[in-house]
Amino acid sequence: MDTLLILQLVILLFSVVIHEVSHGVVALLQGDTTAKY
Repeated sequence: MDTLLILQLVILLFSVVIHEVSHGVVALLQGDTTAKY
């Protein structure tokens, strides 16, 4: 595989994880404890 493609996939995966963790943090700050589980 092309090195650039691999790098882009790693960055995409990392970005999606950060995005979803941010959803959980905001939910916790709003009082929704389901993000803990």
